[in-house]
Amino acid sequence: MTFVRWVVGGWFSRAYLVVVVAATVWAFVSVARWGQPDADLEVIWPMLLTGPVSWLLFAVMPGAWADSDVVFVACLSVGALANAVVIDAVVRQIRRARASYDVPLVDDHAAETR
Repeated sequence: MTFVRWVVGGWFSRAYLVVVVAATVWAFVSVARWGQPDADLEVIWPMLLTGPVSWLLFAVMPGAWADSDVVFVACLSVGALANAVVIDAVVRQIRRARASYDVPLVDDHAAETR
């Protein structure tokens, strides 16, 4: 359970994963429904959303992901999970940085002079 919380602990990483899943499903439906050569370009969107980790995996296995949908989805999944971890870490760091500053919402000096 700790790993799942670490990966999808925040709303930003969850929203990112939902967008990746939606783009992947949309790409597969588009390719399956329309057998035109242009329909294959739909798989670019999930690849762009899950880069750079998925790009590295695609480069390591150049022919395997083109021949198998399972390998393609596995590369996308690893890339999406890695990006979700990074997004969650960035959001946590921003929250820590904002909490460490003791910035008042109202300028106290201006309130005293009135």
